[in-house]
Amino acid sequence: MGSIIMKKTFKIAQKYVDKVITVNNDQVCAAIKSIFEETRSIVEPAGALAVAGIQALGSKLPADAACVAICSGANMSFERLQFIAERTLLGGSREALFAIRLLEQPGALRHFCKEVVNGYSITEFSYRLASRDEAYILVGIGVPSKKDKLAFVNNLKKYGYEYHDLSLDELAKEHIRHVIGGKSSEATHEHLYDIQFPERPGALNDFLQAIGDQWNVSLFHYRGQGGDTGRVLIGFEASSTKELEAKLSSATYDFAKVSSGAAKLFL
Repeated sequence: MGSIIMKKTFKIAQKYVDKVITVNNDQVCAAIKSIFEETRSIVEPAGALAVAGIQALGSKLPADAACVAICSGANMSFERLQFIAERTLLGGSREALFAIRLLEQPGALRHFCKEVVNGYSITEFSYRLASRDEAYILVGIGVPSKKDKLAFVNNLKKYGYEYHDLSLDELAKEHIRHVIGGKSSEATHEHLYDIQFPERPGALNDFLQAIGDQWNVSLFHYRGQGGDTGRVLIGFEASSTKELEAKLSSATYDFAKVSSGAAKLFL
């Protein structure tokens, strides 16, 4: 029955749909917020896709365009709202996330706040001593418009700060902004993986049982989102990844080795 329905739907789409665009999680979260602010209705992520698409097109739409978004579905859990609230600022381009290099010396943080942050709202600030020479701080900045973000970046350049814009880095938004502690001088042959779990009781225990005790876990970060699938950032100490990745594959978990620039800076 399901395949018949999909075939009929696809034929209708072929006939009437002119263009398809994609949106990311942050844009969907921003759309959910927009719908709530306009109607006081809370729709599920799938139900906000049409609004997210219209918002993504923005100025590309004709000035006289009449847009209708079909918003359906209230399959929203209360627990998922926290994740959505966190991502709305980034999705609405009202927050920017940066990794910024500071010299590890007295007064460096004060100078940064006085000369660069000056006048901007800090939404997030994370720092951990990792080296006596330099440090990378994770900073969220409230930016009401793209013009404000550009002005902040120009401030960074003016005072010679090395920075990385992490606003579109999924790993940074999902895990690194919540990981406290930073790099470890004790971890050796450490390899980081982004692994997807089914969200159900006992899932973590099942995963650890499947992996076994051959490799030491050097880092672990999980944060519930209230959805069907969760993501875990995990570090293993392993001299070789061949056997480790074979084990992950045999356990039928979706995984990807982390090579994100944010991970190299903070983990």
